[in-house]
Amino acid sequence: MLHIFLTILKIPFILLAVLLLLLLTVTLLLLFVPVRYQASAEKTEVLTATARITWLLHFLSVRIRYLDGKLRVSVKICGCTVIGEKKKKRRRMGQAAKKAAPEIPPQKTLPSEPGQPETSALPEPEASEPPEDEPEVSMPPEDEPEASVPPEDEPEAFVQPEDGPEPETSAQPEDGPEPGQPRAGIFERLKIFFENLANSFRLLLEKIRNIRQNIEKLKRKLDYYKKLWYDVHTQEALRHVKKEIRYLIRHYFPGKIEGNILFGLDDPAATGQLLGIMSILQVAAGNHVIVDADFTKPVLEGRLFMKGHIRACHAVKMALALLLDKNIRITIKRIRKLTGR
Repeated sequence: MLHIFLTILKIPFILLAVLLLLLLTVTLLLLFVPVRYQASAEKTEVLTATARITWLLHFLSVRIRYLDGKLRVSVKICGCTVIGEKKKKRRRMGQAAKKAAPEIPPQKTLPSEPGQPETSALPEPEASEPPEDEPEVSMPPEDEPEASVPPEDEPEAFVQPEDGPEPETSAQPEDGPEPGQPRAGIFERLKIFFENLANSFRLLLEKIRNIRQNIEKLKRKLDYYKKLWYDVHTQEALRHVKKEIRYLIRHYFPGKIEGNILFGLDDPAATGQLLGIMSILQVAAGNHVIVDADFTKPVLEGRLFMKGHIRACHAVKMALALLLDKNIRITIKRIRKLTGR
């Protein structure tokens, strides 16, 4: 009995251990199994391009194609198409035609005398005789309500308006002074004018004061940004970020690049400048891409192929290194303080 009880207690721990093992396996697969990618493009008269991304022995496969000016995307999981057009099974044309064609029964023909065409044995439909004249039955009209016609002798009722005085409209303007009130003198008008002028100057001075305060506030912010940029912690944080970005590019850059490119622009000087930039990229690609320039006409032709792989563990390592850096934390805290967050 005790043995059975201990076995029952072990079941939840066994299930928990299996669940943790599955979770650990999935995490390791996501971190260390690379995502492989390859892309190719060719440009002669029409541009065609293809890109493919696979993971875990084609467990997940994504294919992107650009052909005839259309972009097609297909996603497969375990060989089953999830997104994109599925391949339709081709049927034999003979079987499809037989199934599509309806069967028409042959018609029997009767022997006819020489010189006359053969007639079909199908009986002709009899002409439908018109029905005999039946006596029309006149239906009695339904009882309709008679329209009430007003008698002509009765005159229409006429309502006379009540006698009373019509409302008088005041011909005086609304803004005008009331009768019996003396008009404002010239001194009062001058007083009102100068008061309005003083209010306008007061509003103008307030606006100028606000603009000055905003300029001073912006100047203080610029000074704070300048001090923050040249601070030791900020410079160390920037140096560390550049280092981690170079590390990530080194691992995510395509491992193989091949192809040849022929280009040309309208301006020969611009063509020469672009050739210099492309030469630098050619050296970075390991001199596997041949770049030529045409200084006589604008042209862009060639082909390009690249492939590589990406591991998530490198991105996780970079994120942890940046988060654990003390200089970066101090810089982020100062930026949040500046923005008021």
